[in-house]
Amino acid sequence: MKNRFFIQTLLGLLIFAYLFSLIISTAHLSQVYRLYDGSLSPYVSLGLAVALELTAFLLSLISTSLRGQVSLWAPVGSTFALGLVWFGNFYAMRLTAPDQPILITGLFSCFVPLSTMLVGKVLGDLFSLRERLFGQDATGTTLPVATPAPVITQDATGTTLPVAAPAPVITQDRPVTAPTAPPATLPAPVSPRPIQEPASATLAPATPRATSGAGVDRSAPLDEQVLQVLRSTDQPLDADAIALTLITNQEDVKASLARHYRRKQVRIHPSGGYLIS
Repeated sequence: MKNRFFIQTLLGLLIFAYLFSLIISTAHLSQVYRLYDGSLSPYVSLGLAVALELTAFLLSLISTSLRGQVSLWAPVGSTFALGLVWFGNFYAMRLTAPDQPILITGLFSCFVPLSTMLVGKVLGDLFSLRERLFGQDATGTTLPVATPAPVITQDATGTTLPVAAPAPVITQDRPVTAPTAPPATLPAPVSPRPIQEPASATLAPATPRATSGAGVDRSAPLDEQVLQVLRSTDQPLDADAIALTLITNQEDVKASLARHYRRKQVRIHPSGGYLIS
């Protein structure tokens, strides 16, 4: 809970600090755009300044929080927008104080675009960190955890003995490993005669632990690789099996499955694994 409070506090303070720099920078940019208003309303220059500031900030945030899942246009657009923000602030300060040295004016005008870029990237990293630590995505949605299938065994006489598997423990602070069920004690046969069981009493198929991973594009984003692994088989796969196939972190696979589950691209099989919807 302490880690959660600390990260939430940092997120709030960073957004609060960015809003202040946004207000000041918007005033500078609107001063420049006002030179070209002509007969238009002064709100046009203000709207252009706000749009440029928000575009630079959001592209910087997206290029960090969704790293590897978006095209290169996000960081390129962020860099271009931040360059315009810097030039607008520099030009506005130069118009206000033309007698000041150009170097001093340029250095002080760099604060706003640098703070916009750095705050956006730090916020993206904090959102990703919160998702990994607390089992939540950036919107605060709890990630679904698949329930393991019950374990079925047989004694020496052929009698099927169902042993219920323990339910997983779900927490939002950190993952907790479910306890292992103790081995079932097999009863001694009461009669030398074999007990006839119905033909339908068979072992329940276990969820495959891993696949070969053939045909998976390793250069694709993790979300696409997870979908490719699920499409390559008609058997339900759990997060461990997919992580072993892709040779990647199990927590990243769980987060990817949660995103696909919310988009209804995958569904949870009664055995506890995941299948393509």
